[in-house]
Amino acid sequence: MGKIVLRETESVWERLAREPGPVVLYGMGDGADKALDIMESRGIPCAGVFASDGFVRGQSFRGFRVQSLAQTEERWNSGFTAVMCFAVHDRPTLEQVRRLAARHPLVAPDMPVAGEDLFTPDYYRAHEEKFQAAYEMLEDESSRRVFCDVLDFKISGKTEHLFDCESPKREAYALLCLGPREHYVDCGAYTGDTVEEFLEETGGKYGSITALEPDPKNFAKLEKRALALGLTGLRLFCRGAWDRDEELEFVGASGRNSAVAGAVGAQAGRKSRPVQGCALDGILSGSPATFLKMDVEGSERRALEGARETILRQRPALLVSAYHRSRDLFDLPLYLREICPGYRFYLRRQPYIPAWEISLLAVPAERRTER
Repeated sequence: MGKIVLRETESVWERLAREPGPVVLYGMGDGADKALDIMESRGIPCAGVFASDGFVRGQSFRGFRVQSLAQTEERWNSGFTAVMCFAVHDRPTLEQVRRLAARHPLVAPDMPVAGEDLFTPDYYRAHEEKFQAAYEMLEDESSRRVFCDVLDFKISGKTEHLFDCESPKREAYALLCLGPREHYVDCGAYTGDTVEEFLEETGGKYGSITALEPDPKNFAKLEKRALALGLTGLRLFCRGAWDRDEELEFVGASGRNSAVAGAVGAQAGRKSRPVQGCALDGILSGSPATFLKMDVEGSERRALEGARETILRQRPALLVSAYHRSRDLFDLPLYLREICPGYRFYLRRQPYIPAWEISLLAVPAERRTER
């Protein structure tokens, strides 16, 4: 399958630093805060901020008056570079971004959801051997294309690389070969949307469902949703998947990107509250697990370590989010290779800007023949 061949060598930040025209942030909030901080640290001037028409209400952001796209185009009729600073996955807005990129230079810098490692060409070179080892584990050409396109995007911020490697989530589920007697374990169940996805894939048939969600508000919605569905054989835990049983800090405001942030006291100065973390091996205590999904906002490696014995003994199919940290693309598959002999590995990515919703799939070889 050869070596990784990347098309991009210049980082998005290097490109922005040499832009002769104005650089303008597209969007507000946490993503724009991160982008502006990085730009300031690298001496990249920001000329302004604009937002989609429905979000412009005369507000200011970091000292800039937020303008509409029309106002921005009128102000800089000679052109500008847009720095996209928000996440989007619905098709109409994705197409809107595509149209904007056809009119003006546009980048969507990769900024990790968790951790501090910024993805740059230097970061790639420092870990090149591990990236190559993870790449060689992948089972099919589609997985390898996703891997390379995502790396090119992370370096350059060019959204066309993401449009080139997206596929529907059903394609990922098809690789898992789910059957009607699965014992499903959902780590990061949010409000129950992924439980419903699982039920749709299995025609509502299953052996058991175990779901973990650390945020109390989300957990209450999960309970309500499960009750409305009339599910039996269901166990719900208001806990965060971790590598051991300990009290953790939870950072966020009940959104999908809220996350456990480590042991209590590790996040001084950030708004947080305590939640109970647990090792999945202890929660299950030998109960059957045939399909394990993990989307735990940057805690995937710790959560997998806490499920090590379950994975070794029961060999479940795995669907693990691999995009929260810059190292996830190599760290998670290489760890799973240690504890998953005889597994086949795939990578799929659902439509999203930035490079979110990347699914690492680990499927026991025997499952492909048994089902």
